[in-house]
Amino acid sequence: MVKFPFKTIIAGKEYKIYLDRTDVGACFDSESRKIVVTPIPLIEENLLHEILEAILTERFHRYEAINEDYIFSFDHTEFSNIVKDVVLALKPLLIKLK
Repeated sequence: MVKFPFKTIIAGKEYKIYLDRTDVGACFDSESRKIVVTPIPLIEENLLHEILEAILTERFHRYEAINEDYIFSFDHTEFSNIVKDVVLALKPLLIKLK
């Protein structure tokens, strides 16, 4: 069981992750290096979504589109580096695989 808040590394920067049981969804702030997740709809989905979005933002792979949605752009080499960032960010949550 993970205790909130906890710290993790995202793209080489320390982020603090908080749980908010009073809200729905999740968000991150790259300036304060903070991620807030909620248990609704799923805490695991919210956590992974925000970690990935924070990594892509920190690595300059997220762009704002005309319709106010985001576009993510990267090649396979960059994707491999993103996977390494995800593993590092999830390290506090993962059991050792042998």
